[in-house]
Amino acid sequence: MTLLEVLLVAGAVALTALAVSGRSVVLYALRRDAAEAQALLEAARHEAVRKEALVVVRSLPGRLEACLDENASLACEAGEALLFARSLPVEGGALLAFNALGQPLRAGGLVLERAGSQVTVCLSPGGALEQRPGGGGCG
Repeated sequence: MTLLEVLLVAGAVALTALAVSGRSVVLYALRRDAAEAQALLEAARHEAVRKEALVVVRSLPGRLEACLDENASLACEAGEALLFARSLPVEGGALLAFNALGQPLRAGGLVLERAGSQVTVCLSPGGALEQRPGGGGCG
């Protein structure tokens, strides 16, 4: 093997390792985002119990927010107290809510995506939270 061939092989191995390492960083960041979304759902449940009120969590593209739903409209409207708003790589359209006992009004999930990889944070009808790989839903 010539020196040129050795350098080409070493370069190919280095590029492959870099690609695998970059993918690992993306997956780590996605798992971190999913853990933060799960913690925010737990915080929303806690606030619902603490304030004895309905708390709505909704996802907007790139943003997750929760509010005290004072008029039981299942929406965060003007004048209602915003509990938190976080920038997360979440898809829009999800709506989850907790009653004054901390029970979910319905099952559902939040889909988070980074660089083509997805994780879904699922809320079961009984209130259990779990992370599932992919964006296939919680059913």
